[in-house]
Amino acid sequence: MFGAGKLNKFADSCKLVVLARGVHTSPVPEPRDPIATAVFIELLLVIVSIAVVILGMGLLFSGGLLPAVADLGPAAMLFTPACWLLAGALYRAFGSRVDGPEHAIGPLEPPTGRPGVGAALGEVAIHCVIAIVGSTILAQLLSLTGLQVAEQADVLKITKSGFALRSDLLFLALSALIAAPLTEEWLFRGQLFRRLLAVSGPAAAFTLSATLFAVIHGNWTGFFIYTWLGLVFARVYLRTGRLWAAMLVHMGNNAVTLAILVFLPNLGEAPPADENAKSTPDVALISPDRGLRSPAIPDRVRAPSTRSSAG
Repeated sequence: MFGAGKLNKFADSCKLVVLARGVHTSPVPEPRDPIATAVFIELLLVIVSIAVVILGMGLLFSGGLLPAVADLGPAAMLFTPACWLLAGALYRAFGSRVDGPEHAIGPLEPPTGRPGVGAALGEVAIHCVIAIVGSTILAQLLSLTGLQVAEQADVLKITKSGFALRSDLLFLALSALIAAPLTEEWLFRGQLFRRLLAVSGPAAAFTLSATLFAVIHGNWTGFFIYTWLGLVFARVYLRTGRLWAAMLVHMGNNAVTLAILVFLPNLGEAPPADENAKSTPDVALISPDRGLRSPAIPDRVRAPSTRSSAG
C-alpha cells in the first residue's frame, strides 16, 4: 500500500506531466470588474461622451466655426439628433477601449433566440400599441396628481396651421420620424442598454438606460412617460435582437403624435387659465425627442373629452 507521502509525490508528478504537455483542462478566466464597478464605468462613459459632444458643439458655435443655431432656421431641429449620433460614436469608442479584446461586448442576443423578420415586425406592432396606450394611462394618472406635462410652444406653432408643404413642418417630420429615432436608439439602446445588459444583467440595463433616456430630455413633468417609452423601446430590442425594431417603434410612437398635431391642431392647445372653465383630460402621446432645447415633437397632446355635452 502507498503511504501518504508517496501519494503526494505521485500527484505532484502527474501535475508536472500535465504542465509539461501544455494540457489545461479548466483554465480560469481573468476576473472581470464587479457588477457595481462595471455599471459605474458604463454610466461614466456615456455621460462623459454626451458632455464632450455638447461642450465641443458649444465651443464650435461660440468660436464662429459653426453658424448660430438661430441662423440655421428649421434645419436647427436636426442639431440634437446630430449630438446623439456623435455621442453614440464616442461612447462606442470609449467602450471598446475599456473592454479590450478579451472582454469585447458583442451583438445583443435574445434569450429565446433571434426571431425572423416577420416575427420581429409583429413585435414592432405590439410594442407600438404598448408605448402609446401606456403613455396615455400614465398621463391620466399624472393628471390626477395635478401634474401637467408641458407641450413645446415651438412645435405647436409649427403644427397649428395644419398640413402644408412648408420647410419648418418638413424638418420637424424629418427630425421626429427619422433623425431622432435613429440616433437616440443607436445611443441609448444599441450602445448603453446592450453594454449594461452584458455587464450587469437586465434589471440594471432596463432601469438605468430608460432613466438616463428620460433625464436627457429635461422635461421633468414627463419624466415617467419618457422612462416608460425607454423601457418599451429596450424591451422590443431585447426580444428581437434587432435595433431597427426599437427604431421602428420609436418612429411609430412619434408618427402618431405628429399626425394628431398636424391634422387635429386644436388638440394641442393649452387649457383655459380659469380653473372653473372647461378643460379636457390629459392624454399623453409623448414623443421622446425634445432634449437640448431643440424643437422636435411635442411632449403631450390633449384629446377631447369623451363625455358628451348632453350627458
